[in-house]
Amino acid sequence: MAKALITGPTSGIGLEFAHQLAQKGYDLILVSRNLTRLNALATEINNKYRVAAQVLEADLATDAGIKKTCELIDNDIEVEFVVNNAGLGINNSFHKTALSDEVGLLSVLVKAPLEISHSAINQMLKKNKGFIVNVGSVATWTTSGTYSAAKVWLTSFSESLNTNYKKLGINVTVVAPGLTRTEFHQRAKMPTDVFPNWMWISTNLVVKDSLKAVFKGKAVVIPHLKYKLMYLFLRFLPRPIVRKFSNSYQSRRQ
Repeated sequence: MAKALITGPTSGIGLEFAHQLAQKGYDLILVSRNLTRLNALATEINNKYRVAAQVLEADLATDAGIKKTCELIDNDIEVEFVVNNAGLGINNSFHKTALSDEVGLLSVLVKAPLEISHSAINQMLKKNKGFIVNVGSVATWTTSGTYSAAKVWLTSFSESLNTNYKKLGINVTVVAPGLTRTEFHQRAKMPTDVFPNWMWISTNLVVKDSLKAVFKGKAVVIPHLKYKLMYLFLRFLPRPIVRKFSNSYQSRRQ
């Protein structure tokens, strides 16, 4: 049975990926540092769908956690689908943030997807079939600190992999959602009431669009028309204005 490995699956977008991929018949490998929530989700998936769900306790902010995840992929030829979803944000000025926190953020958002994708592609090449979804953000086209810088890297990385491996049967897609109803903002202690309701989109929409895109071999998907328009707006604005816009957005969050 083909397997899908999902990082950060216990809430938000990752949780929705777990349910939608289980519905499609994939056995699941659920990767997170929260073993209690992992076990609860695995039990739910096992009871609700005709698939098997296994858990891997791993902290992707650490080298050990990334290595543990990659070793599992290296030893499992059935891994056909990978979702690099684990993420976090920092709601503080750069100079006030502990350097270890900034490095940890980059480990989760950059180092983990890099190494996990490397292991996954090497396995997928054995069958010339595979799918990788990297969860990015519309923040890619802003200047919102380390977070948006990491998402710039992830977007370029994903586009490159799509170009290089699509012809070999491996489709890589980066999804760039806007404001999405998840636990992300609460965990980062970011206020959500400063944004009107119309700006928020659902995890269901994000994941449906992501799966459609990766199965069609698309490199980039931006869920919902309003964020497609925002993408165009940000792409063609002069960069000084984008920087001012981004600074205003950060000020509203803090």
